[in-house]
Amino acid sequence: MKILQAESFPLLGKRLIEASAGTGKTYTIANLYLRVLLGDHALGLKPVDRILVVTFTRAATEELRGRIRDRIRQLYEDVLRLEQDPEDSNDQVDPYIKALIACTKDNFFSEDYPKKRKLTEWLQANLAQMDESSVFTIHGFCQRILKQFAFDSGVGFESEMILDAQEYLRRAAQDYWRELAYNMKHDELAALLNNVKSPEDIFWKVKGWLQQENIQLLPKAKPNLNFSSAWQQAKKSFEVAAKEWQSFAEQDANDLIEGSGISKKSFTKVTRPKRIKAAKTFFANAHFSGSIPEDVLALGQENLFEKTIKGAAPEHKAFRLIDQLAQHCDDMVAVLPHHMLVQVKTKFWASMEQANLMNPDDLLRLLANALRGSHGEALADHIRQQYPFAMIDEFQDTDSLQYEIFNQVYSKEDRSGLYMIGDPKQAIYSFRGADIFTYLKAAQALSADSRFTLNKNWRSHSDLVAATNTLFARHNEPFVLPGKIEFQPVLSAEKSDAGYFHYRDSVAKNTATQKNKPAPLTLLLNSEVVNRDHGRYNAAQMCAKSIQQLLLKGCLKNKHNSDSQALSAGDIAVLVHNRKQAKLVKENLKKYGINSVFLSRDSVLNSLEARDLLRWLAAIAEPQNERLFRSALACESLAYDAHYLSSLLNDEVLWEAELSFLYELRERFNQRGVMAFIMALLKRLTNIDTATDSCNDANTEEMLAVRLRKQVDGERKLTNFLHLGEILQQASSELGIKSGFYNTDGKGLLTLLRWYTERCQNALLHQSEEQQIRLESDANLVQIVTIHKSKGLQYPVVFLPFMWDEDNTTTRHGVIYHSDLRTNSADTKEDSSKENGTEGNGTEGNGTEGRNSTETVLTIDTKPNEAAKKKHINEVRAEAMRLLYVALTRAEQACFVQIENIQNRSKGILLNSAIGYLLEQKDVSIDALTERFSDVIGEGKLALSYYNDWLTQLDSVPVLAKVDTAEKPVLSFAKFKGKVWDNWRLTSYSQLAKLDSRVSVVQTDTSFDMDAEDVADNVASLVKQPNTEIHINDVSESSDKSSDKSTQLTPFDFPRGAGPGTCLHGILENWDFISHDTLEDQVKKQLTYYGINPELVPMTINWMQQVVTKPLADAQCCLADISEKNRLVEMEFYLPMTEIRASGVMPLLKGRRLAFEPMRGQLKGFIDLIFRHEGRYYVADYKSNYLGDTIEDYHPEALQAAMEHHQYDLQYWIYSIAVDQYLSRRITNYDYETHFGGVYYFFLRGMSSNSNDTLDNKGVFFTRPQKSQLDKWKAWLLGSSVETKADNQQLGLF
Repeated sequence: MKILQAESFPLLGKRLIEASAGTGKTYTIANLYLRVLLGDHALGLKPVDRILVVTFTRAATEELRGRIRDRIRQLYEDVLRLEQDPEDSNDQVDPYIKALIACTKDNFFSEDYPKKRKLTEWLQANLAQMDESSVFTIHGFCQRILKQFAFDSGVGFESEMILDAQEYLRRAAQDYWRELAYNMKHDELAALLNNVKSPEDIFWKVKGWLQQENIQLLPKAKPNLNFSSAWQQAKKSFEVAAKEWQSFAEQDANDLIEGSGISKKSFTKVTRPKRIKAAKTFFANAHFSGSIPEDVLALGQENLFEKTIKGAAPEHKAFRLIDQLAQHCDDMVAVLPHHMLVQVKTKFWASMEQANLMNPDDLLRLLANALRGSHGEALADHIRQQYPFAMIDEFQDTDSLQYEIFNQVYSKEDRSGLYMIGDPKQAIYSFRGADIFTYLKAAQALSADSRFTLNKNWRSHSDLVAATNTLFARHNEPFVLPGKIEFQPVLSAEKSDAGYFHYRDSVAKNTATQKNKPAPLTLLLNSEVVNRDHGRYNAAQMCAKSIQQLLLKGCLKNKHNSDSQALSAGDIAVLVHNRKQAKLVKENLKKYGINSVFLSRDSVLNSLEARDLLRWLAAIAEPQNERLFRSALACESLAYDAHYLSSLLNDEVLWEAELSFLYELRERFNQRGVMAFIMALLKRLTNIDTATDSCNDANTEEMLAVRLRKQVDGERKLTNFLHLGEILQQASSELGIKSGFYNTDGKGLLTLLRWYTERCQNALLHQSEEQQIRLESDANLVQIVTIHKSKGLQYPVVFLPFMWDEDNTTTRHGVIYHSDLRTNSADTKEDSSKENGTEGNGTEGNGTEGRNSTETVLTIDTKPNEAAKKKHINEVRAEAMRLLYVALTRAEQACFVQIENIQNRSKGILLNSAIGYLLEQKDVSIDALTERFSDVIGEGKLALSYYNDWLTQLDSVPVLAKVDTAEKPVLSFAKFKGKVWDNWRLTSYSQLAKLDSRVSVVQTDTSFDMDAEDVADNVASLVKQPNTEIHINDVSESSDKSSDKSTQLTPFDFPRGAGPGTCLHGILENWDFISHDTLEDQVKKQLTYYGINPELVPMTINWMQQVVTKPLADAQCCLADISEKNRLVEMEFYLPMTEIRASGVMPLLKGRRLAFEPMRGQLKGFIDLIFRHEGRYYVADYKSNYLGDTIEDYHPEALQAAMEHHQYDLQYWIYSIAVDQYLSRRITNYDYETHFGGVYYFFLRGMSSNSNDTLDNKGVFFTRPQKSQLDKWKAWLLGSSVETKADNQQLGLF
């Protein structure tokens, strides 16, 4: 493995970069990004939208984009400095940037290359485009590729993306349970319940399995066996064995075993008759539940052979039949997980497909399948052309499917670069599906020349780096798995050495000396023997005491001068495993008057405040229900004492006052919504002496919010209430609740209450980033953080009080570990064709191609042997060691590790934890540790101390009284001094198309009413949302009259308006233009949804068939000729706008003046249909405008007038630009004249003719924009004529 040098790192090919904690991984990514951006390679300049950076969370993408932007800006500023001072006389320019500018100078303007663009212009252009840079999450990348290369991937845009598909998986589990269990008889159902308890049990099992692409379920299931057939087999064995045991006397069985050579310790005088009696009882029972008692299993023939020490073993048919029954029961138990996974997965995917939905994991699966398919190589080429360079951050957190995608895309190393950046020592997210073995596989596939490492720590003090190195280096296998993860000590950059942690040495000064400068890594040991529960309490209390002492006596040296400053609470972090440990620490810190905050991913819907708010919402929903109101008054947030609550039963005046407030809250919700209700609740005045935290000033009133603030964790409670208000306000908007208890859609408080109740009950299932508990304050607080959440963060001082509190050596009923399976190409291809998994061979999912290759799969073993248990324990311990490594490397200056001396049955069990394994200690022994680490202890880099000794040592450090002589500043409102770009908009065609009301417009044909199409564009995105309902209560007059007509209904009788127009769009969007059954189903469904007369169904079916069979003269086809793979339906696009003005478009619209204000930003739209025919691409838009009652009213001249009247010409120019941009990005050697066919506007009412004459163009408007005119429109909208393909690829977001 080579040491990475950013300036000489080979940019082409696949590279693995191992970046240990604190070694500047993000800085290195930014430096490599600069080299790619400036073309320091053979592929030329690459703009920011063609350099792919992938990470695993949205927060990480924003941070990474920000760091890259800052680095480009620094480069830009350094270039300007060098232009002013080419010699850099003041050494202000980063040497790396100097070298980079020098080696890429030929790529930019100079006297030798006068036609090339200037470096400053290139950097300015890319800085301006950074918001559109290709920095994505893995799922965001997959979604973009599937959308951008839809024709190649075979995936359309019809599916809606949902982040949480758990409800669909739960329904699949419930459907499977119903099919499996409902027809079972009592005994078979009892056997099933021995393995799975409920549909919810199935849901949780399968949910974990679905996260893995390849899993192996053990024991393996026999082929062609399902649970019911396995049950019948086991039942039959039971009946045969029962018959044999009925004729086998207890005394005969006892004599047979006693007279044999079996071990008398295994079968004593007590256990022998007990087991025989248990067998007789078991087989005498007519009901068989599918499980065998342990005492009965002990009488199996194989066990009797095993327990026989010398002489003959007892043999009998009854004993052999127990073994046979046990085998059949094992078969029944083994087949259930296989069958369950295959069936639930199939039902889950089917329900998602039926609902036209996708979740993030589907994106990975679909892209992987597309790359495996017949067009996979072409798709990979397109992706490489779009993103020739890719950087995968946090690569240790990837999985096999994600690696497969990138490995295949970047297989041609001479024309692309793939950098996999991560640290296997920090792979701690296996519970999210991350797979460390995928990282190891990727590393193994590369030669030593392609593997690099960052070996210099920029985060921590050099002594702390040395001490941590020693802890891990002293162990032969610190990361457990032999030969898998090697620990390589890192060097220190000594960046943090200027500022360090020390104690105060005098009352007068906070100066640092060698005497008061402690070791940066301290192991604090408890000499007292304790159990685990007592140890947790001790650790939390000791942590709080230690922090109290450090806040009084600790200092941090200033990095820039000789001064020191007192250690503050915000400088300290306590890292824990879970919220229970966090709560213990928080409570103990509070006892010492130290405020803290727990940074967690918990849902605010799982909080006490959420439950209290639920009580109040229930009370105002039913104010007449006294029980609900009393429950709300008794909530913990109000903190009323029992005396006050009791007085409400007898004091009518007091009760009426409370009831009056309840109705005020109800009215506030009714008039102004949920947020106003919550604010009114927080502002209510109450008497302090009615609360449990009462003071001596009786009858003093204060607001509820003020009293909450005075309670323990008051800021936390107030923050939660306000956060819940935002969530409920958002839900109110999505549910259509505007004000009052019921609106016209029948939705109101009761709807909101049902939604909120369900979310609170299932808070752990419905977590999202918006619902995560927020930091309650920016104040100076001790930060309590889970180790998982602390990854990537750093703190001056870190406490680790609970690293001993784990047992990595226990196994439950089943174990999980990784196995190496040998596969061959033939088997693999067969497996890959089965999306539902492989039933009967023990392996589920797809395989990895390659003849006789070795594949690492996740194994779930429900009946493990000792070897399997050992593998499981090793992998659990390995992840615990990686978690310990992350915890130990968060500190900048000082780290305190607490170790409790826990024992179980007088045996030390410290070795079962990660810290015990690393130190190789069963018990806490300061002498053994002193001997082990004597060198670093002597150098002052590591310190060992018992709790009491360390506290005594701190007692000798003087406390410096804090004297606050400065005047307190007068607070005032901050004034915003920045510049606001108030003309930035996310706009659409319909907003641009409004005519200037000051201009007189002569309407030549009054039949052009503002109907469906004027409104449909605005509501198009709304009707795609499943929770949005549009009801057409009033069917138009023409529809009402149609039912009375004796003549045949025609399209001219179809209702007019936004709803009917959207209805027709919905039919055409969801029909394949061929299937009559699908058409009939869609027509009925859409007409019912929009409240349109069902008598119009037969006419509408006939009408739509005429529409799709109408000859299109210019395209020389009809819509029915276009296959699904040659159609894109409802393509969404975004176009970046320069500052556009209405005056600029007047010459392009023949003098018509639009009314929009100058604006810049993004232009968004949906194109009804793009279709491909004979290599040319056509834009199509459906219009339901009513132009008259006869087919002659839809002649070409009438259509042209309608196009101009409704500004549809503006629309088709925008659509043409969008499609031109799209095609130029995905078609190699794209040529407008060759590939762009033209624009169709289908006026549906005029396409009802049965004529097959290609000259009959009634109802069909066609135009093919001229290239020169299109360039003028581009210049107006995009600010450039987009002359080069490189520029083309920087414009347009799809």
